[in-house]
Amino acid sequence: KRKADQKRREATFVPGDWVLVHRKFFESERLPSERKAKLSHIWYGPFEIDKKVGEVSNELMFPAGVRKYPVVHVSYMKAYPVSPEDPPPRVLLPRFEEAEWEVDRVVDMRGKGRTLDYHVVWKGYSETEATWEPPENLKNAKDAIKAFKELRRLR
Repeated sequence: KRKADQKRREATFVPGDWVLVHRKFFESERLPSERKAKLSHIWYGPFEIDKKVGEVSNELMFPAGVRKYPVVHVSYMKAYPVSPEDPPPRVLLPRFEEAEWEVDRVVDMRGKGRTLDYHVVWKGYSETEATWEPPENLKNAKDAIKAFKELRRLR
């Protein structure tokens, strides 16, 4: 316990403070192209603390369009210094998943049976940003999958 306590920091946030939120908090909501942690922002925000919830969590004021529950544990937060004469800070947010992505084309396939994945190039993105997706994520891309299978059969 003593060793673990050495790495912990005291939660000194009060309502009205501004904080940055770590990318891990938004992990499940980000776009496929932003899931590459090396290339994405580490901290998002700043967000204002609305109220304290329990000992180690705070409710933040997220802008409209953020579809995450606004209660954040202090381990995901970092203080953002704001002086009274500064204008309100511009909020940096991850790009959240839209209702659906449009598939440009399928370029490869891996696995067998239930572990099948397709390498998908998304419309409006380069081939370097292609992602491996399971078939259940591509329910409305049956034409692209069919075209890929026909092209593969011709080789």
